[in-house]
Amino acid sequence: MEFSVTEASLAGFRLIGRRPVSALVWALAWIVLGYGAMGLLLLWAAPQLSEAVHAFPQPGGDPEAMGLAMMQFYGGFLRVFWPWGLWAWILITVLQAALYRAILEPKNSGFGYLRLGGDELRLALLQVILGILFVVYIIAVCVACGAVFLAARQLAQPWLGLADAAAVIVAFCLTIYVVVRLMLAQPMTFARKRLQIFDSWGVTRGRFWPLLGVLVLTMIFAAVVGFAFALIRNTVMIGPMQDMMRDAFTHPGDPTRMFSRMLELMNPRTLSPAIVALLLLQGLGDTLTRIVTLSPFAECYRVLTAPPEPGGPVEGMSVYEPAPAPVPDDPGHDDHGHADPHDDSHGRDDGHGH
Repeated sequence: MEFSVTEASLAGFRLIGRRPVSALVWALAWIVLGYGAMGLLLLWAAPQLSEAVHAFPQPGGDPEAMGLAMMQFYGGFLRVFWPWGLWAWILITVLQAALYRAILEPKNSGFGYLRLGGDELRLALLQVILGILFVVYIIAVCVACGAVFLAARQLAQPWLGLADAAAVIVAFCLTIYVVVRLMLAQPMTFARKRLQIFDSWGVTRGRFWPLLGVLVLTMIFAAVVGFAFALIRNTVMIGPMQDMMRDAFTHPGDPTRMFSRMLELMNPRTLSPAIVALLLLQGLGDTLTRIVTLSPFAECYRVLTAPPEPGGPVEGMSVYEPAPAPVPDDPGHDDHGHADPHDDSHGRDDGHGH
């Protein structure tokens, strides 16, 4: 079975339309568990951050002291963001598995398809492995490009520039090719219940250009969704940002005042209605963008590798659409379409000579 590039790219929007409650559950989970964890970490780090802010020297003071104070301030934020980043990755993996479950295992519902088990663990492990492999690949590509650049130093212009440009273009195209060929690894790992690191290479053989089309359209749709929510967020933030900018212009060169205002805006104990609305919009926008971005690849895998079962979805229909009603069997024929010799309803005289 083959997939339609446009239909596959729109799979995320169809999923939102058919599973709005699940999408809302995912958004709430991200807001409560993701941003809630961020708030707890900020409360924990608030004393250190406040101490660092008040350690800033006065405007025009010692530049070295200013540099040390900045390092202390950003070091405090680092203590907040690295554990939150790890937690956010785990949470996003759980939400990603729920999305795959909604598309590939629609009957396995319940509480927005959210689970915590082997599926999520395999996806997390696969992401770690793919991340390591990608780093190794990037290092190898950089070394190869560096070798080409060094060898090209012997050439005169314009051949030198052409050789450098050709190396960069080849490296870019090769990277896109590898990404497209491996982009079904995650839905495959979820569906087959085992790590599928390179099996995607075989499934995507001969389908590079359609899959590239899906990838490009998906990026465009995700950018549109993200841009729309960015406009709404910026509108909501006009008030708080005006106050911060007014302080910055009124007291130029005073980092203590500016960063104190920033910490006040981020303090979970004193969140303004505008910041609460911003967090809700941000969580909803993140969730919708994630659905639009991840769903097409699960849909491509489903169409390419999962033939319909009797009474299940037909070609061109997503697995999360209602299946058509089965056609009742003809009682006068067996499973192969042959007349049943024990059924006298075929060719029987009806009493009128017919």
